[in-house]
This record gives sequence, structure tokens and C-alpha cells, in this order.
Amino acid sequence: MVQVLFVNKLPNNYASMHSMGMYYGKQYEGSTYPNTTTGTSPSVQEQDAVPPGGCAVYKWLVSEAQAPAPGQDSRLWSYHSYVNMPADVSAGLSGPMYIYRQGKIDSIMSSHREFLVTFNTHYESKSFLAGVNAERAGLNLSSLQKTNTLIGQPHVGNESFWVPQLTDFPPVSLTQEQGPIFYSMNGYILSNGAPYEMCRDDPVVWYIMAYGEASHVFHMHGHNFKYLDQ
Repeated sequence: MVQVLFVNKLPNNYASMHSMGMYYGKQYEGSTYPNTTTGTSPSVQEQDAVPPGGCAVYKWLVSEAQAPAPGQDSRLWSYHSYVNMPADVSAGLSGPMYIYRQGKIDSIMSSHREFLVTFNTHYESKSFLAGVNAERAGLNLSSLQKTNTLIGQPHVGNESFWVPQLTDFPPVSLTQEQGPIFYSMNGYILSNGAPYEMCRDDPVVWYIMAYGEASHVFHMHGHNFKYLDQ
């Protein structure tokens, strides 16, 4: 079992943790849509949308289906926030999870270099931090069209669903010039990320992950490697 204590330190937005690969019960899915059973009203678990300053516990299970493939000692899964997925992921709320074969974690970590490469297409205009970043860039938000016009208006339905989702929508509508698309590696662009440092004859494990709508190619110029299709 993987147990995570999740603390939301965002000042204004909701967040959650949704596992891409682990087994979980509906309570620990981390996604805002109704949990329904016969004869009950829809309800939202605290893990579905953790409010600013709040915390929640997630419990996920690793079975043989999630374990490394036969003959391999580790594999890669991921997680992301799922309150308002386009806005959450564009704000950077995603990350990796390494799963090791039972009894192998210490030996792999001590004898191998392990590097993660995450390819992602970040749409600044979709991020719920678009307004914050626009102000930092010197834009006048009062001149921009507001997108959260539904917040504060009367609605029919369960507010616990739509309030977190609407809160995580971008607060303003940006043009592509004001909110550009960033093609990133590990969240960095323009080759300004940290270098991958290793020594000759070091055994290295590369974990490659892609988010977003675009296709990505992992190319190692001048190096040999073995592709493990898991």
C-alpha cells in the first residue's frame, strides 16, 4: 500500500492527487464527480477536491499488474491533480511515481543512477495561475476578459462539485501571446534545466513520461541504451 498525506498549500485553488496506474477505491480517486449509490444523494469525498490550506490522505495499492515487468526491477507511473484537469496540469500539478520490485529498492537506488524526463505541453492560458503570472509580467488584468463569471451566482445542484471546478478555471482570458504554449522537459524550457550527470560505466535507469496532447520523442545523441517496453 502507498499512503500519501497530501497538503494543499495553494492560497486560492483546489487540488487533488489522482493516480495513473495504482489500484484505488472511489474514495481515493481524487476526481470531482458524484459518488453515487442506490438511495443516496451525490457526495464529494474530501480527497476529491482538497481546499486551500486543507489536507487529505490517499491510499493506493500496488498489485502484480502495477509491478515492474518480468525481469525488470522498477517501472514508472504518474499522478496529477484532477479537480479541473486542463487547468491543474497546465499549472504544473503532476509528477512521477517509481515502483520497485519487492526487496529491490535499496539495491537499485544505491547501484544505479536514476533520471526522470517528463515531456509536457503547458498551456499558460489554461492554467489557474494565468492571472498571477500575467500580473507578474506586467499585464493589466482589469483590461482582460474575466472567465470565472459564474462564481458567486446562484446555481441549482450540488455546489461541492462545481465550485472547486470553477475556482480552478483561469481567472482571465489570455491571448496566445499573453499566455503562450510552453514545450517543456521536467518543467523547463530553452535548455535551462539541470544537467544529467553520470560517470563512465555507471548503470543508468531512464524514466520517460509524457503529458499533454503532443507526441514526444526521446532521443539520446551518441549513447546506447536498452528499451524496456513495459
